[in-house]
Amino acid sequence: MPGCSRLFSPCTLLQAGGIIAIATAIALASNGMREKQVDLDNQYFKASVLADAARESAAAEKPPATTPIVAPPANGGTAPAVPAPPDTTPSAEPVKPVAEPVPAEEPPADGIQRMSLEDCRDLIGSPVAVFVDARERDFYLAGHIPGAVHLYHYDSAKHIEEVRPILEAAFMVVVYCNGGDCEDSINLALDLVTSYGLPNENVHVFEGGMEVWKAAGLPVVTGESRE
Repeated sequence: MPGCSRLFSPCTLLQAGGIIAIATAIALASNGMREKQVDLDNQYFKASVLADAARESAAAEKPPATTPIVAPPANGGTAPAVPAPPDTTPSAEPVKPVAEPVPAEEPPADGIQRMSLEDCRDLIGSPVAVFVDARERDFYLAGHIPGAVHLYHYDSAKHIEEVRPILEAAFMVVVYCNGGDCEDSINLALDLVTSYGLPNENVHVFEGGMEVWKAAGLPVVTGESRE
C-alpha cells in the first residue's frame, strides 16, 4: 500500500490480516460446496480396530496358565488328597488256583480190601454184611463182635461148609482177629478168596480187630451166641 515502507508497521500487519481472512473465507466456501463435508469433530478410527488392538494388548499382558499350587493346611493338618484319574485299564480275571490232584490210595499188596473202625461200626445189625472171627475158639467165646461167626484160620478147611451158606449170602464179609501183630484175619481172607471161591470184592479185613473195637467201647457178645 502507498505509504507502508516498514516491515512490521501497522500497515504491514493490516495487509497480512486481510490476506488470512480472505484465505479462510475461500476454504470455508470450498468445504461447503462438497457433497460430504469434513466433520472436524468425527473420529475416523473404526471401533472394531480399536477393540482388536485392546484384545491383543490384554492377551500380551495375561500370564501363562500354570498348575495350581495347593497351599499346605494350617495347624499341621493333612493336605487334601488330589483325586487320581480313573483307571481305564481293563482288569484281568483272577487266576484260579489249580487244585493238586489227590493221589489215589494204592490197594494192599495182597489184594484184600481194608475197613476202618467207623465202617465196621456202621455195619452192626446190617443184613448185607457178616463178620468172621478168625481167632481160636476160646477168644471167640470170651467176646466177639455182635453177629460174627467163628472160623478159625487153621481149622477153616474143617468148618468152611458149616458157615459157607452164611458167607455166600452176605454182600460183605468182614474178617477180623485180635489186631496188632495178628495176621489170622488176613490169612483167612486170602483163603476165602483163593481156596473157597468167595468173590474178592466181597471180602474185607478189619485190621484194628478186637483190641480197637473194645477200646472204642463198642458192644461185645460172649459165648456161642451171635447176638
